Amino acid sequence: MILKDGNHDLIVDGCWIVAGTARVRDVRSGRIVRVQDSAQIHNVRGSAQIHNVWGSAQIHNVWGSAQIHNVRGSALIHNVCDSALIHDVCDLALIHNVCGSAVLLDNSAKAHAMPTVNDHQG
Repeated sequence: MILKDGNHDLIVDGCWIVAGTARVRDVRSGRIVRVQDSAQIHNVRGSAQIHNVWGSAQIHNVWGSAQIHNVRGSALIHNVCDSALIHDVCDLALIHNVCGSAVLLDNSAKAHAMPTVNDHQG
């Protein structure tokens, strides 16, 4: 299934491509095989999986056991918490606010993991 534009409230199952100017408010499970262009996804949680985040796509608020793989281009992922996993980040992609037991794996030198304010203690 493909979402190209408009606002969408909830994805709970299935296999999706989110592109163009589409905005998804909540992803609780299922699999998104690609997020591209200027698409935005908010509130990724549960067992949701997102693969191949490209272009200037944005993903906000990733938690629970959600997983995101292959982040490229100038994509932005913001607020990663709990036991969420971000894997394979390259190019100019940015990861902001990683906290809790969340894990960022295999990031390249060009990708940036920006810690939360609490991580600047000392």
